[in-house]
Amino acid sequence: MPSTAPPLQTETLPRRPAAARRDFASRLFGYDVFISFALGPPPRGSLSYASDLARRLRERDFTVFFSEDEAPPGEQLDGTLRRALHSSRALVVVANRGTLQVPRWVRQEVESFRQLTPARVVIPISIDGALLDPALAETTAAWLPYKDRIWLDETQQAADAGLASDEVVERLALAPRRSRSNVKWRWLVRAVGVALLALAVGMAVAAYQARQSEQRALASESRAVDSDTRARGELQRAASLRAVAEASDMVSGERPGGHERAFQQLLAAHALLGMAPEVASAMQAALAATPRQAKLLDTGTAIFAAAASPLAGDTLLVTAGSGGRVQRW
Repeated sequence: MPSTAPPLQTETLPRRPAAARRDFASRLFGYDVFISFALGPPPRGSLSYASDLARRLRERDFTVFFSEDEAPPGEQLDGTLRRALHSSRALVVVANRGTLQVPRWVRQEVESFRQLTPARVVIPISIDGALLDPALAETTAAWLPYKDRIWLDETQQAADAGLASDEVVERLALAPRRSRSNVKWRWLVRAVGVALLALAVGMAVAAYQARQSEQRALASESRAVDSDTRARGELQRAASLRAVAEASDMVSGERPGGHERAFQQLLAAHALLGMAPEVASAMQAALAATPRQAKLLDTGTAIFAAAASPLAGDTLLVTAGSGGRVQRW
């Protein structure tokens, strides 16, 4: 028989404060559950029960949109509610007799959810067998599709106490873990962490390879400089030895140029190779073979007179300079 519904009470819908913080998981991956319920006093209002249900589901790692925490109600669904409905995987409707008799904005939420996401599930929680009340069946079926669907049963005592039963929570918690927003969020955090670690390792490897390349480049440059220095040294030695050989031929008369050119060659060889044994030997030989030698003397003063005479095979030279200074050479 149809149940006699208690008289409706006039209710004032309180303004619900917006949450100070949104969960990052719900922002990125949406909500696992959207709980739709009626405000106001019993028998229609179910705020306490819905609040406890949201708390129990959150403890089980679900992301839950609980409109008391999220947005104020009104005649029209605001943008926050519509976005939450659109991003929720399931809509849970707390259905007591008072709500089914006068659904108001609970009906708006159900119809908007079905319109926005027709492929997603609507899960009614039937308080004290409200969905089995023949007097409410026809009007309820028009907006809440529960026939041939699975719904959850809750006792009136649990609803009055504002405490969701373990059976209802267990049934709602059957959603696959990998599809939950919090699980996806943790996987995302892990993936970002692994990516950052891989980036850090890659940067370290790249820096190490860059240092190795720099060291190899410096070593190669050093070897190139050493090779160039050795090549220049070999070239200078070859040019010096060639000048020494040509000078020796000029002194011996085998090559034109005379003694003067020969000494120029030897001086050039000395400038390139220094007093190497080959250069010193060639100079001594050239001096010994030169019949006449001229030597420039730096007296340090102006010379006004000079006299020379042979002395034991050498030449004695006397000079008179400024200031009455006489020097013997």
